[in-house]
Amino acid sequence: IDETHRKILKKSMSFDIIPVSLDSYNKEFFMCDLATFCGLFFDAQLINDIGYPRGEYFIWYDDTEYSLRIGKYSRIMNVNSIYINHKTQKGTINNKLNWRGYYGIRNRGDVIKRYGTKIQYYLFLIKISKSKYLNLLASLFVKNRNFHYNYCLYRDALSDLKKGIYGYNPKYCFDKQK
Repeated sequence: IDETHRKILKKSMSFDIIPVSLDSYNKEFFMCDLATFCGLFFDAQLINDIGYPRGEYFIWYDDTEYSLRIGKYSRIMNVNSIYINHKTQKGTINNKLNWRGYYGIRNRGDVIKRYGTKIQYYLFLIKISKSKYLNLLASLFVKNRNFHYNYCLYRDALSDLKKGIYGYNPKYCFDKQK
């Protein structure tokens, strides 16, 4: 079970998203706040009511934003007797964000700006800015190119978030991974 596909939006000062507990999968079904598009089915009327996913998010957080829109009209139910074989490869740990990180940071920030509070958005900006500068310092002292890549990714994602630039960014795509 990949518990990252069904999540709860934790009510807190920050916009915390946590996976549904593994115990929930032992029940016949459970309700959740957020779901990836893997195995998600919709009633046609719901799509008429809320529209289509935001195409400008490109690869990440489109499902989170869509789930939050769904939550205004309905609930998300996970039926545990239905299985999906989603062949996702696990990432490697090498101190380098992958290209998807850019989209995740930028789009998560926009989701928090749209659906969270101002304090949640500002806390997000502070957290990402901290990561940006820690990677800059690490790149200067550790001399590891991965930290410089991370710094640039954080910088670009924050800049595009603040400017409202969405969609595909050719600088961050799977075929340019170094």
